[in-house]
Amino acid sequence: MVSKTLASSEVGHLINQWYGYIRSFSIPDSEYLKKEIENKLDQMEEDQDLLLYYSLMEFRHRLMLESLEPLEKLRIDQQPNLSDLLSEIENNQSRIKGMLDYYFNFFKGQFEFSRKNYIQAIQYYKRAELKLDLIPEKEKIEKAEFHYKVAAAYYRIKQNMFSLHHAEIALNMFEANKLYSTSTISCEMMLGANKLDLLRFDEAEAHYTNAMKFAELTKDNYSRGLACHNIGLSYALQNKSDLAEEYFRKVLEIPEYYETERGLRTDFELTFVLYKNGKIEEAQKLLVKGIKKAEKEGEAEYLAKFNIVHALYGGLEAQKRDDLIQRAFKYLEEKQLWTDIEELSQDIAEHFRIIKDYANTVLYLDKVIYAKNKILSVSEELM
Repeated sequence: MVSKTLASSEVGHLINQWYGYIRSFSIPDSEYLKKEIENKLDQMEEDQDLLLYYSLMEFRHRLMLESLEPLEKLRIDQQPNLSDLLSEIENNQSRIKGMLDYYFNFFKGQFEFSRKNYIQAIQYYKRAELKLDLIPEKEKIEKAEFHYKVAAAYYRIKQNMFSLHHAEIALNMFEANKLYSTSTISCEMMLGANKLDLLRFDEAEAHYTNAMKFAELTKDNYSRGLACHNIGLSYALQNKSDLAEEYFRKVLEIPEYYETERGLRTDFELTFVLYKNGKIEEAQKLLVKGIKKAEKEGEAEYLAKFNIVHALYGGLEAQKRDDLIQRAFKYLEEKQLWTDIEELSQDIAEHFRIIKDYANTVLYLDKVIYAKNKILSVSEELM
């Protein structure tokens, strides 16, 4: 029988290092260290809390892998799935205390966010925040990462003031650590996105320009593509369709961004703009491509959005058009994506106004009001 003489503190140090690799998306280092830790667990003195800490990090590791592109996922399909890992951790929930409680709620929030359950994500983040003071002062990057994740969740449900607050905290923390330039870029993007929602276009563009400069300095083409996409969005919201088209087309020339799952967002926005600009044939090709890509990647949100565009511009007879829009809205409402419902309802109402279908114009203007009221009620629930 092999004597278990390895101190749990030594393994704990390795797990901390592993988490650093996970947080920075260093896939090879993270995979290598995970295997090393697994080998040492068999030699370690008994420590149930340390084993639970390992399980939480394994869950976070898998969350990282789940965010990879489908082709990259093929090589990690043999690893435990998220649901199994989560069940294992929740079975030990009575022992989750202190910092372990922080990690459990923080990671569970990220899990819900990845499933587009943004309100549930915020509820877990709020529980984690109660334990945030337990994070050592030297771990400022952990606290910055926490605030950024919270900002992202609030942004997705259009709670812009909450999102801005957390994004500003995160940016100040990340800027103090030059090694986290990618995170600094992400915070600039988040600040820009919130100010875009608030129609503060000049301020939003300033943040996107800052992000673009950081991206060019660090040769981060992914972030450069995202900045172009966001500037295109800004112009689209200002009804500057030609400029919006110009920036969305720039994204197509940046494969580091466009060939990721986020490229689908640019396809959607460009499709909408092309229809508005009267480039019907090109828009139709991009629409078909976007629907196929959304189906292949299991992107139900963007499939719903593409179907709305198809309903408006696909030449469908009125009943089929209306049914397709309603099915798309049903999904968006189930996910409580009231921001998207508000914006799409405005676009749909404007489309019907142009073709002089005033009954549907009024119907979708009413949906705009309904979505705005839902956004307000969500805000009150989260107070």
